Amino acid sequence: MELVQIEARDLPEAWYLCIRECMHHGYIYTIDRGSHQGQQRKEFDSITLRVKYPGSRPLVPVVPEGVPPPSTQDYVEQYLPYLMCGQKEGNEQYTYGQDIEAQLPFLIKMYKEDGFGTNQGCMSIGSAQSILMSDPPFLCLLPVMGPLGWFPFELGCHPNSEGVRGQ
Repeated sequence: MELVQIEARDLPEAWYLCIRECMHHGYIYTIDRGSHQGQQRKEFDSITLRVKYPGSRPLVPVVPEGVPPPSTQDYVEQYLPYLMCGQKEGNEQYTYGQDIEAQLPFLIKMYKEDGFGTNQGCMSIGSAQSILMSDPPFLCLLPVMGPLGWFPFELGCHPNSEGVRGQ
């Protein structure tokens, strides 16, 4: 397993650095199951991404003409509130917000009452039954580390181990 570490000033720089590093250190595989079944994807084995100023604007990188941006500012502003609430649309099996909304008040309460000096601030996404869904959640953990006095989110995703990839 190759571990990639990236430190970036802001989200646009993080996006560019991730693309560059994925070109050099990513691996290609064919998607066997999910919403993009049959397509090929290139991704990291494992990445740690630290963004020094994640809230600085713009949140979305400015790309050269003819290159599609990864998102738009309008989409980000619409998606973030949706991500933090439990509202589910009719065609969705789940939303990340369902689990985040239920756990975030307890996380905030824990930090207010006990301080940030703990490694126990971890929110989980999904349940043991999630694997039975036709399109289960990819993101599964939101460990929120604490002694810095702010919320540097660390996203935990399902690992792609050598055995899973079959290589």
